[in-house]
Amino acid sequence: MDYSISIYLDKRTKKKNGNRAIKLRVYNTIIKKAKFYGLGLSINENDFNAIQNPKIKVRGRNRELQIVLQEIENRAVKTAHDLSPFTFDQFEKKMFRNRNASINVKY
Repeated sequence: MDYSISIYLDKRTKKKNGNRAIKLRVYNTIIKKAKFYGLGLSINENDFNAIQNPKIKVRGRNRELQIVLQEIENRAVKTAHDLSPFTFDQFEKKMFRNRNASINVKY
């Protein structure tokens, strides 16, 4: 496997409401480089730790966020698995491409 994918809480920055950004961390094991992709989601550190801990049963809004994060991570793993060899450029094109990109043509 040429990659490692995980959900990451960016502790470097803090929003005004105390939440921190959630990012998708993709690590290429061949070139030993990681890239972080913003997901447009944020949460406080305690709730993030609860979501990531399998021993804690989360409910309500945090449960919904846990499901969304798992779906994003699963889609990223599937996308990376389909690439041979794995490169960040190909991963970004397949994972984040605009679905209507082939339809829109600018002259």
